[in-house]
Amino acid sequence: MSDQGQELSIAAEKGDAARVSELLKSGADVNWKDDYGYTALMEAAYKGHEAIVTLLLEANADVNAKNSIGRTALIMAAINGHEAIVTLLLEGGADREAKTKDGNTALKEARSKGHDGIVRLLEALAEREAEAKREAEAKREAEATAAKAQALGLLGPLADVKADTSETIAKAVAFCEDQGATSVGDLVEYELVDQLVSSLSLKSIPSNKLKGLLKGPISHRSAGGSSSGGGGGGIWSFLGSIFEGASQDAWDPQCPCFYFLSSAAVIHGGSGGLRRMQELRDVHELVRLPVDLAAAFRGDGLINDVLFVSHRWEDPSKPDTTGEQLRALRSHLKAHPEVKYVWYDYCCMPQRSEGATVDDRTPTERREFDLMLSAISDLYLTAKVLILLDNTYLGRFWTLLEAWCSQMKATVKGVRPASDEERRCTITCIHNAKAEYEEPKLIDLVGQKTPAQMHLILASPDVSVTNMKDKETMLPVIGSTNDHVKEMMSNMHR
Repeated sequence: MSDQGQELSIAAEKGDAARVSELLKSGADVNWKDDYGYTALMEAAYKGHEAIVTLLLEANADVNAKNSIGRTALIMAAINGHEAIVTLLLEGGADREAKTKDGNTALKEARSKGHDGIVRLLEALAEREAEAKREAEAKREAEATAAKAQALGLLGPLADVKADTSETIAKAVAFCEDQGATSVGDLVEYELVDQLVSSLSLKSIPSNKLKGLLKGPISHRSAGGSSSGGGGGGIWSFLGSIFEGASQDAWDPQCPCFYFLSSAAVIHGGSGGLRRMQELRDVHELVRLPVDLAAAFRGDGLINDVLFVSHRWEDPSKPDTTGEQLRALRSHLKAHPEVKYVWYDYCCMPQRSEGATVDDRTPTERREFDLMLSAISDLYLTAKVLILLDNTYLGRFWTLLEAWCSQMKATVKGVRPASDEERRCTITCIHNAKAEYEEPKLIDLVGQKTPAQMHLILASPDVSVTNMKDKETMLPVIGSTNDHVKEMMSNMHR
């Protein structure tokens, strides 16, 4: 293979597209490096062979590989002024901020060589990325404020009077913080409702409606409390009755809402073990947050603050029978304080009661479960993932799908295997699994697979799933992953 890799590099440098294609089909190592660290992609980019760059990118060449002096294919294309190739590499996920050992970037090299077109291209991209970061930061702040309003019990009433704008929510939260109020009940008890509503500068009718909602019987309970009787005239408390008030029409496939546990709640949750979602919901320990998928695919927004856990269910009604998964999760969170929220399916999606022989979830719970399931692969494609690997993980449908997603990188051309620098997943072995054996087996099984190859693996009868309908539903989704990701990423470089 090393001889073929060397031959591939030579053919790429010479511009022999036919030979490059032939060698790739015969299994040549697309990322082979010579003694100076040059790859075939670097050679083609430097020489300006656009068709060969395209072939190599389609073969999953490492677009951010560096040679011995730290140059990437993008830097080399910029040095020689190959603007079309610079564009191709950026679309393939090239890091425009990569630096040589001397500290030079592609932009700096292009500027020094007088390649004005490339300079304009890279500067425009930098400005778009900076603007996207500013928007993401503003969105993060708005999400954090909304979470505070949710915990206070204000978000539902504000939504009921159509006053749930970011500005109004921020004003309401600021008022409560200034007054030391921790719930709507505090506002009522200390007769602060009128002052709060006045500070929001709403029109007369919404103001009067909001006062009525906040002073109503539901608002006297703690934030998120649910009604014990009938409907309460349409007044709802955000956490406690979200399932009773939720509808499929409220689901936004571009910005789906998911339930999360705070990292602090997981770390300091006591010795009782992981609890079912409905139990956590009823004691108000879940946070419901919208996930902007466009931002997630850009690597911006809430997706940077969350950790998704991939694990096997050890019992049909309880996933962590010994507490080993929770111990591993807590250890990971303590080592990664940047993680703010955790998604663990048993805790964050509506579940059947333990030991139930029939599905005892409400129709709304089942509907919301299905809606969450429809978006879950996008989140494993973009979020940080903790894989809890035991000896049977490799034989399960959902765990393999999650592991594959977590080891892919989304680009405008679809998905490709993530490089070490791009890797989002952490693998932790539990029970009898040994890292030196099981981890390489998992990476070898899914780490370099295309969607078509993964479809074949997951369709195999030796990959088991509790509900066969899951396979029937998800296999077509997996097969069309590239088309879906291309659509999600299509606006990134415009």
